[in-house]
Amino acid sequence: GHHVEVDISRQVMVLADEGKPQFTYHISSGAPGTPSDRGHFRFYRRQPGFNSLGMYYSVYYNGGEATHGYHSVPSYAASHGCIRNPIPDSRFIYRWVRLGMRIYVYY
Repeated sequence: GHHVEVDISRQVMVLADEGKPQFTYHISSGAPGTPSDRGHFRFYRRQPGFNSLGMYYSVYYNGGEATHGYHSVPSYAASHGCIRNPIPDSRFIYRWVRLGMRIYVYY
């Protein structure tokens, strides 16, 4: 069904529907010292706009981990555990993701 997949080894996030990728985005996952948790989770909270940490249009899925826009999205793992995406893509991703939807994070 409608879900999100994050491939840490490729630093990409896929928005999928009916088992088929619909949209693919470059991301930056958690750095080696603060890795993104692997597993499957459900989105549980949304936060529009910027927050005090510079996260833009965040959707939370695992404790404090979220997918969100950020000013720096290098092609390697560099975040504090979140899944960063480019700011220009953030609003679309935010609108596409629904609360309760699954996210699969794997290597």
